[in-house]
Amino acid sequence: MKFWMFLLPGMVFSLTIYSPKAAPALPLLRLTNQITVIFYQDVTTEILPKIVQHEEALFIIPANVAAKLYQRTPDLRLIGITSTGMLALLTTNQTYTNWQDLAGKQVHIGSPGSSPDMVSRVLFRMKGIKPEIVYGDSPQIAQLMIAGKIENAVLPEPLVSLVLSKNPQVRLFKVYREEWNQIFSTRSGVPQTAIVSFAGFLSRHQREMVSFFQAYQKEVAWVNANPAEASKLGVVGLGLQVPPEVIEKSIPRMGLTYLPARMIRQEVLTYFKALKDTDEQVLGNIPDDNFFAW
Repeated sequence: MKFWMFLLPGMVFSLTIYSPKAAPALPLLRLTNQITVIFYQDVTTEILPKIVQHEEALFIIPANVAAKLYQRTPDLRLIGITSTGMLALLTTNQTYTNWQDLAGKQVHIGSPGSSPDMVSRVLFRMKGIKPEIVYGDSPQIAQLMIAGKIENAVLPEPLVSLVLSKNPQVRLFKVYREEWNQIFSTRSGVPQTAIVSFAGFLSRHQREMVSFFQAYQKEVAWVNANPAEASKLGVVGLGLQVPPEVIEKSIPRMGLTYLPARMIRQEVLTYFKALKDTDEQVLGNIPDDNFFAW
């Protein structure tokens, strides 16, 4: 979807934003007649080269990926957090009552180093358990759980709601946003999805950026307040392979938001420290204060 003139008040230049073709893009769908929205599937192959080459655009990427990129591109800036956690742990075991019941059990999780993997490993470490992690592709894991072939899985929305709707033996065991808040005494959940760009680009277009993010905040509020309409947009605009009624149920659990970087700075740093303490290779150095745009 490409439209070159940004028409929001104060906007006089073309704006491009790269977003995963997934739930975090829902607030962008009603803006695609005013901005260039380019959807991607793989952040490593499609987006990292663009950031390294300093393409002047906005990018929605995992926050831990942004932190690691900052070490290579020190003018990269975290503008805000767009999702505070859409992950949950599902199980078909009706006897589990606490985290310790997972010790030594197989838990199916998305690819190594992904947000589902890293957040899970942090929570497992904090709860003092060592499940056997079996890595795979999240949509395939969802299908295996629907078919009753696996017992435990960590999935993002809307796959969580899809599995719950298709297999009545599956139950929501742990909602990661709630568990994170309890463990780390935070309020916003897991700041796992970020929007980033470059210091110079933001400085040159500060007025236009303010206009865009005001519009974006309104769209986030609209999606959260109108899940039925937003779900239909998601099926058409994103081609999500999930029925609209399932997306509608999942939106309240998606944690869609817009929190400016400085407002959520401490919770982002808590997130980065937890990741680093779990696996130093996945993050590297924790970014300094210059990383936070505003």
